[in-house]
Amino acid sequence: MAATVDQTKYAEALIATVARAFYDDDAVCLVDVLLLEKYLRDDDMAPRLSLPAKQLRRTLQFLEEEQLIKHELVDDLAMGGSQNTKYWYIE
Repeated sequence: MAATVDQTKYAEALIATVARAFYDDDAVCLVDVLLLEKYLRDDDMAPRLSLPAKQLRRTLQFLEEEQLIKHELVDDLAMGGSQNTKYWYIE
């Protein structure tokens, strides 16, 4: 079990380093937030990063095209919500 935790830390450090080396500040901040929180809705990310929603969605889309992040649609209707929600994560 300890070996898995160490490997996860190394993988997260590598992802953070790659983001800092090749991407702009918005992408780096977004990757850092996802490394800390693991799963986040885009609604929750915008206030944390102080980014307009349009710019956040553009950055999320770009990082998804670069295959750094992924999203999963979750049906909030089953939990009393009003729509499907995208949860973003680093795989």
